[in-house]
Amino acid sequence: MDRKEPWQRVYETKAPDAVTWFQPVPTPSARLLESAGLEPGTRIIDRGGGDSRLVDFVLSKGVGCVCVLDISAAALCGELKAGTCTR
Repeated sequence: MDRKEPWQRVYETKAPDAVTWFQPVPTPSARLLESAGLEPGTRIIDRGGGDSRLVDFVLSKGVGCVCVLDISAAALCGELKAGTCTR
């Protein structure tokens, strides 16, 4: 069984805000990061980040070292639908 295929299909066929787990503002995660002492020197790995807005929040706080990991290339590159994504 290919574990990537279902996630690839979701992110290739649905708008980011059309999935049940979408959060326009990642408030719970943002609160956790801030309570853990988020600051510009913090290094973040967002495992299973998909097309999350968490990276936008983290970057807005001045954190420059952010890595988002996901099994789906389409999740990481919304431009895939438009054909502008390079892998």
